[in-house]
Amino acid sequence: MIKDYRKSWLKTPKGLHYAQKCRAKQRGIGFFLTFDEWLEVWGYCLPYRGRNAGNLCMCRYGDKGNYEVGNVYIDTMENNVKIADGRKKRTNAKLTEEDIPEIRNLIEDGVSSKLIGEMFCISRQSVNDIKSGRSWRLV
Repeated sequence: MIKDYRKSWLKTPKGLHYAQKCRAKQRGIGFFLTFDEWLEVWGYCLPYRGRNAGNLCMCRYGDKGNYEVGNVYIDTMENNVKIADGRKKRTNAKLTEEDIPEIRNLIEDGVSSKLIGEMFCISRQSVNDIKSGRSWRLV
């Protein structure tokens, strides 16, 4: 029941705001948009948001600076990739030893790796590595 709530919550506007904030942190980019500011930037385009071709995304001018009022706009994924200059390899946020038991409990409860990754601002592969014992074995 809790996993269903978390899964549905991440699809709400507040959940989408939270997930984008986590991904920005994971990429080392400041995210200084309140929920209301974020929602105003998205406006009527929010239902078309996504990470696939043809979807819309929040972009930063020149792919530089923080996510903040005056430095963000909405565009297609294709245009954002064209504009992005010299993308750096993304690194995952660091987990603490206290996070690992909670992640393992969520895995046992059947929560998807993708959802767990969004909740903890880590990649799906990092969750799978914890699940298989390739990482965090000693915790």
